Amino acid sequence: MSLTRLKYFVVVAEELSFTRASARLHISQPPLTQQIRTLEREVNQELFKRSSRRISLTPAGEALLPEARRILERYQRLPGLLHEAATESTRTLTVGCVASAVIGLVPQILCELGRANPRVAVRIQEAGVETQMDRLRSGDLDAGLLRVRELGEEWFWVDAAPEYYCAAVPISHPLARRGVVQWRELADEVLVIADRSRASLEFDTVIAACSKNGFTPIVVAEAISGYNIIPLISGNRGIGIVPERVSAFKMDGVAYCPLSPRIATVPMRLVVRKNKIDASINRLGELVRTASVPLCRSEV
Repeated sequence: MSLTRLKYFVVVAEELSFTRASARLHISQPPLTQQIRTLEREVNQELFKRSSRRISLTPAGEALLPEARRILERYQRLPGLLHEAATESTRTLTVGCVASAVIGLVPQILCELGRANPRVAVRIQEAGVETQMDRLRSGDLDAGLLRVRELGEEWFWVDAAPEYYCAAVPISHPLARRGVVQWRELADEVLVIADRSRASLEFDTVIAACSKNGFTPIVVAEAISGYNIIPLISGNRGIGIVPERVSAFKMDGVAYCPLSPRIATVPMRLVVRKNKIDASINRLGELVRTASVPLCRSEV
């Protein structure tokens, strides 16, 4: 079964006229008719109902048409895919990331990408959500790692593995010796959370989680990112509410405890404009999707 015959079949199926199809293909009608007959013998099915006045697709022809279109479309994409494969070895990806991705997620991705294709360079640029979205629109970033829920039709995204909030506790605090901390036990504690101006979704999610568990939190400080919270906890400024990935950041004087009930964070996503997708981006997306989440547990 040749691609040429599939192309002829699609054109005849669209025109439902051998005369119009032959004109569109710039060939005479007898060779076109013969090619369709040959295709029918190859698939052992009649593809068209023929009469003196008109033709129409048979059920077999209707089934073949969308598949033939897909095959031809993939064939047309081959030169671009081969070009991508040939040039990927020298590709540099500029990837934005929120601070909480710098700790647990980005090192995993860079390590795995280095093993899979050591000649693909990745330039990491830390930035907040709004800055990343602006730079993705302008083309300054190839992709962004950020926490966001709603995205428009122009975007492609891949979710990292789900993660949940945990408590970052001063090691001298009684809760640091607990295996699991209940959200309601934080009602009288001073909390340190992400800055709303930089991470409004994270801020609102934490406040909503506290409310759901029956209290309004006492917020003493807002850090610009999850891992910037940790030095404040080490300095005994309060208890931090952070995504699990932040627990990969170890600092003297800080213990991490799971929170119960488990409440999911705003999802970490690799976000790309649809017109920027290529083989390197697809590989990066797969690494984001399969990256593990560090286990949050108290080690006191």
